[in-house]
Amino acid sequence: MYVDRNGDGVINDSDRRPFHDPAPKWILGHSSYFTYKHLDASFTVRAYLGNWVYNNVASAQGAYQNLTGSAMRLTCTRRC
Repeated sequence: MYVDRNGDGVINDSDRRPFHDPAPKWILGHSSYFTYKHLDASFTVRAYLGNWVYNNVASAQGAYQNLTGSAMRLTCTRRC
């Protein structure tokens, strides 16, 4: 769906806007290393939280309905 954001009556490139920020708000990580006699073990855990991921498959298909086959309409509940 396209919206005339600047109110000039024409939908063109000047009506574009960034959708969401892809950068994460929080980056978490933890690393641990254990040794017992001749046995070593280690692990690392990383998490990226608060970001929006671009769905290239849905974009290539043109709409979410094409992927799911449903007539469900997605609406924005926050300030768009």
